[in-house]
Amino acid sequence: MNVTVQGIGAVGGFGCGAENLALAPGAPGALAIPWGEGTREIPAFLAATDPLERFVPRRALRRVDHFSRMALLGAYLALEDAGRTPEGLALVVASGYGPTATTFSLIDSMIQDGDPCTSPIHFAASLHNTPAAHIGILMGITGPCLTLSGFEGMVPSALMAARLLLQEGRAERVLVGAVDEFSELMAYLWARSGPGPVAGEGAAFLLLSAREEDGPGCCTLEEAGAAAGPWPWGAQPGAPAFALAAAAARLRSSRR
Repeated sequence: MNVTVQGIGAVGGFGCGAENLALAPGAPGALAIPWGEGTREIPAFLAATDPLERFVPRRALRRVDHFSRMALLGAYLALEDAGRTPEGLALVVASGYGPTATTFSLIDSMIQDGDPCTSPIHFAASLHNTPAAHIGILMGITGPCLTLSGFEGMVPSALMAARLLLQEGRAERVLVGAVDEFSELMAYLWARSGPGPVAGEGAAFLLLSAREEDGPGCCTLEEAGAAAGPWPWGAQPGAPAFALAAAAARLRSSRR
């Protein structure tokens, strides 16, 4: 079965969109975290999700945290890039750490206010499958919806799941991607563990199809995998998804 990449959507420290993903990255930004009596700036490639309001009204995002916003923006950009609607679509989302900022805000509320007063909003947003729920609801996706959590193997596992969904005819196309955030806690752990690769956050999505009538798209999934190189967008579990998306963007540009 020939699986083609029909659309690319990504947001991260480089900006957002396939065109920016294919460019050489600039200097990392910095995340200021509490440190002793003051603050400390931790270098990181951080994502801005302001362009999401082009797809979703601001009022619909008021209870959506940064983690899910990154996933939403990556998913919408991939669908827009392909010029497709959500009809016949399945969704596969992968994450290494999940929504760490919201998860630890939930734990803070449990410690400070006790179990009876734990924030229900933080609880709902702390689940790893919350981004997939937001994407499914806001886009109106009615096909299969799957969330995978892990580290080194999660992106290949997500791609394998997407391929199986297409092979078994469970969806006409599959939106598959990875998302991770660099929260204050992650920055603290990064600083305590000593110097290492500059961390990053963001989301990278691909719209995949095996339908001949959809045409060749950007490239095949195998071609993107063979052309994927090192990922200079910051260390994160979902980095292979960025490498794949960047390779697909470069192949498309070279064939135009």
